[in-house]
Amino acid sequence: MRSFKQHMVITEGAEAAAKEMEFALVGAAQGTGKKEYPSLRPYALKKYPHPKGERATKKEKKSYGPTAVNNLATEILKNAKIKSPSGGKMTVSAKVNKTKSPGLEQGWKGRNTTPKTDIVINKMKISLKTGAAQIMSGGIDESMSTFLVAAEIALKPKIAKIAKQVETEIENLQVSYRSKEQGGIDIQKYGGNVYKDSKKGKALEKAVAGDKSAAAKKIQIWLDDPKKTGEISYNGITVFKISTTVKKKGTKGYGELDKDSILNAANEKNKKLTESFTELFKDKDFKREFTFEAMTGAVKFGGNEGTADHFLVVGYDGSAKLNAVNSSSDSYVSKILSQVSPSVKFKTGSVTTVKDGKTGNYRFRSVVGLMYDAADDTKNEINNMMNSGELEYLSEGFFDFVSRAWKKFKSFVSKLIGKVKDFITQSVNNMMEFFDIEPKISFTNNVKW
Repeated sequence: MRSFKQHMVITEGAEAAAKEMEFALVGAAQGTGKKEYPSLRPYALKKYPHPKGERATKKEKKSYGPTAVNNLATEILKNAKIKSPSGGKMTVSAKVNKTKSPGLEQGWKGRNTTPKTDIVINKMKISLKTGAAQIMSGGIDESMSTFLVAAEIALKPKIAKIAKQVETEIENLQVSYRSKEQGGIDIQKYGGNVYKDSKKGKALEKAVAGDKSAAAKKIQIWLDDPKKTGEISYNGITVFKISTTVKKKGTKGYGELDKDSILNAANEKNKKLTESFTELFKDKDFKREFTFEAMTGAVKFGGNEGTADHFLVVGYDGSAKLNAVNSSSDSYVSKILSQVSPSVKFKTGSVTTVKDGKTGNYRFRSVVGLMYDAADDTKNEINNMMNSGELEYLSEGFFDFVSRAWKKFKSFVSKLIGKVKDFITQSVNNMMEFFDIEPKISFTNNVKW
């Protein structure tokens, strides 16, 4: 068993040989190589020994080293089927793309600026692989940026469907304060029966009350029973009844609105919508885009010299294979994907206070709360006008005032939902913020190329 010190020496030697291989290939492609290749020389001499063979002195072997290395590099380029190699150069640095874009509102988060490209030959931006190597480096920020890029490319078309579901559920959770709508103010305060169409419900109750027949009495018993819910018809009037427990006077909650029950219902909807959203990350297209970006740095380097478009896998025996990668659908990406196997799990965010519409940021529960508060304000506005004597109940102007007040509320809700939809469809990052979840990304980083 090798000691830790021996292992470090071997590892450092392999890394040095790999780096010298880059220079050797550049030199063989009419670029500037190195004068000496101390780490690569032993491999080259094994493939291309000194003409004197074992009779050559140590000094002669060292002197012959650059020739052997050039022969090895030339054979590698030939086996890679790179014809008339020229324009060889090293890629020392490349500018990271800091342009703000959906999902990358702060630009690329990773601090690692090492290009994905190692060398350039015949204008091909080549990532050189001499054995197993990491697909990316730079830690959590690097993988998070890669995650966001992959999500935007692969999942953006599917986000619209989730956004529509969010819109529908928010509309369904609207608190109605008018008696003609399900969940009216009186029902919330005191409990009792409510109908999906209150006008029909009231008409049915009136029809039953004025009828002394056995059938009418049977309907009345059904209407009065809070356990009885569903559709019922009488004298051509069909309604859908929903019952709530009648609150007793003097008990807790009597005459009060239960905001928590509304928000708890919102939490349940939020949970189901979040599950639908997180399921998207099991998508093969997302995993493919993640692997492609990790390999090439296509978005990270914005297509500049730091973005790799070819992967040259070489052996110190002269073997070589060049793989072109211009899109995530290329076969070589599939090969690497099978090893990387990216997966994403989500945890609930640590945010304890939510932002509201004033900041331009939204979360599901806060949006429902904003609607609830707006509806409460509308009801209070009507009550205050009546209590002050400025508005007489059922007077000529009463219905006009109430109608205007609720139209104002509806307009607010409509605009709020529109802003929410715009916010969550801007980027996957925004949708994660809306659901208050954070991704935990895992993948196999060491890859056999």
